[in-house]
Formats: sequence, C-alpha cells, structure tokens
Amino acid sequence: MLVANNHCRQAVGRARALAILNTAVIVVACASSGCAINGQPGVDEGGKPMTKQCDATDEKEIVAHIHGLFQAYIKKDRETIRHGHTADWRGFQTRSTRIVRGIEEYMQAADRILETMEGIRYELHDVEVHIYGDVAVVYYVASYWVRGKDGNEQLVPLRSVDIYRRESGGWNQCGSNISFVPPPVES
Repeated sequence: MLVANNHCRQAVGRARALAILNTAVIVVACASSGCAINGQPGVDEGGKPMTKQCDATDEKEIVAHIHGLFQAYIKKDRETIRHGHTADWRGFQTRSTRIVRGIEEYMQAADRILETMEGIRYELHDVEVHIYGDVAVVYYVASYWVRGKDGNEQLVPLRSVDIYRRESGGWNQCGSNISFVPPPVES
C-alpha cells in the first residue's frame, strides 16, 4: 500500500510538472500569434505590425468576468467566486506566502476573506488585456473599499496580473498574482 501511494504521489507530481510546462509552452507559443492587444495589432520580433485581429468581445468578456468577481466578493457569493476560477487555478492571493494550488486552496483563502471582510465597492482604474489565442494575460489596478472594524470605509489599493483561459463556457481565470499596492515612498 505504501509503495502504491508513493507511486501515485510521484505520478501526480509528474503530471503537475507536465501541466505547468505545457502551460508555459502554450503561453510562449500563443505570444507569437499576433492577436490585437487593446485594439492594436501585435508586433513581430522586428517591431513590424502584425495584421491578425482578435475578437473585441473577448476583451469585454474578460473585463466583465473581473467585474463579476469583485461583485461576488461584495455580495459574498461564494459559488460565483468558485466558478469564476478554474479547478487547476495557480497563483498568489494578497497574503500568500507560497503558491496557491487548485480551487480548494483558493477557496480556503476566499472563505477567510468572506468571513472577515465586508466589501463595499470597487473601481478598476487601469486594465490592459493581452490575448494570445486561448490564453489571455490581464493587468489591472483597482481600488477596493471595505468596512473596517470601526465601521468606517477603508481603501484597499490592489494590483493584479491574471491569467485567463478560454474554455467551452467562455473565459475563466486560471491564475493570478494579486497584491496590495504599497504606499508611496516618501523622500
């Protein structure tokens, strides 16, 4: 039994490593697809504009997905949060000290946020979407207001890099690195 468990763990580890390698290869391969970025054609290695255009609705769908996740946190809609992330999600949440692996680990942190924070409203200030075939890299800066323990609103400035993947049901977040925006350094 112990030998079987070790073989299973090794096989799972190899499968995860292969999945990470495959994702990296897909992102690199898709980067050369030349899809439009924010309505502008991509450029090749020599800086020459490429002509292939991606559907503008993809960018709108991805941005709408981000809005939906912020709204779900404000409404404490756990199911929308869960379904807004893939089962194999990887990345970092605001207080991560290690890689968060999979939806179950993601939801453990999300549940703590839902229990302890009361979101009030949010604003997206700067969003940039880069679509590479069925993979998209999204950068954004946001303000998120929460109710503090004293009952007053507190601003939580955020910045994020999200990875989206096109699936049969549309675009879904498969990875992210979301963090607090550090306060400006005073000189």
